[in-house]
Amino acid sequence: LIKLNSMSSTSQEQKQGAVDDNRNKKCVLAEQRSKVHVSQGYRRKKALEKQWMSTHDFMRWYDPLKAFTFPSASIEITVDEARALVRMYHHRVNGSHALSTEHSASITALQHKIDSTITERMHTIMHSTHNGYFVRLSSRSPKDATMFEPYLSRTKQSMYDILQQKICSGAPNDYNTQAIAFFQACLEQMRVYTADDVIALLCNSERVLTDLNTWII
Repeated sequence: LIKLNSMSSTSQEQKQGAVDDNRNKKCVLAEQRSKVHVSQGYRRKKALEKQWMSTHDFMRWYDPLKAFTFPSASIEITVDEARALVRMYHHRVNGSHALSTEHSASITALQHKIDSTITERMHTIMHSTHNGYFVRLSSRSPKDATMFEPYLSRTKQSMYDILQQKICSGAPNDYNTQAIAFFQACLEQMRVYTADDVIALLCNSERVLTDLNTWII
């Protein structure tokens, strides 16, 4: 599931893919019997990851706690849409093959669902959309997306601007102030307004990639 949170104007989550790639390469090089064994072990590992992830899933805790957290809406994504997001990540980040016609159709369908949720449900909940939203999977957020381009340059500039404001307001230019400025800059770059924003952010996150791969295997 994709989850959308409202964000106030002052609002403030690369190794697994490499490990998985290495495992896949080992499977290719191994003899057939070994490949079957590794594949079964890999699936057991993913099953355990799913079990662990489900205990922290948004859908488990939102209803009991919604009176104490941000107004939110969830969007169910299909396996085809999840695979299309994975393919788009590899295309954008790793320069792999472009999306197929089927993948493009899945992304378009997902964009329509996100746009509909923003315009119909979130706008009704918040009575305004000018402050933007925070997006995450039901498992984890794409908070690592801002550490990579095209977000990284904007994050650095935003951090610099925030830091200068704090220093001008009397804050010391120390590690603590810099860390706070960096954290706020990352959050600001995670603010989304449209379906295109949502897709771009999700497809720049290894956290999202890892979780999607876990659920579609």
